[in-house]
Amino acid sequence: IYAHRAFAAGPPPAWRPGPNELQDSNLARYARALGLDGYAALQAFSARDRSGFWGGVVRHLGIPFERQGATILEGDVETPRWFPGGRLNIANACFSGDRGRVALVLGREGESGLQRMTLGQLDALSNRVANGLKGSGFRSWARIALYMPMTPDCVAAYLGIVKAGCAVVSVADSFSAEELAKRLILA
Repeated sequence: IYAHRAFAAGPPPAWRPGPNELQDSNLARYARALGLDGYAALQAFSARDRSGFWGGVVRHLGIPFERQGATILEGDVETPRWFPGGRLNIANACFSGDRGRVALVLGREGESGLQRMTLGQLDALSNRVANGLKGSGFRSWARIALYMPMTPDCVAAYLGIVKAGCAVVSVADSFSAEELAKRLILA
């Protein structure tokens, strides 16, 4: 279906949602909750009332702030400050749902079938990483490089670093030693 796609357009999408997925998306549910008819109306609302749109998104998705900001937006289009004074640990927010829900689905080379990891399992593994970092003396905003293949352990390590209040420096595991050294110096 992409035979005539221009090379300059970049790689084509690997998957496109169908009508059922689109209808059940968070975006579509939010538009319906606002009484809006489709994406164009939602986009117009977001441009017309940025504070109302983003405040509603946070409420609709149930994003749990550790500390609420005084307002949703300060400043103008060129210099916005979103949720000033607010505090959010995105890793903790990721684990606010049903602990039995599937969080990761993975397949391994040479194995048939798929494996699943629940939100509770991923949370427990990421807590082990966070507690290990804190116990080893890492402090808030320490920069920690991840040089791992994309596995459930890597996802847990990433989230554990964030939970510990540290900063993740992601490095693709395909980088050479020289490329890795350059990124570590920049970190």
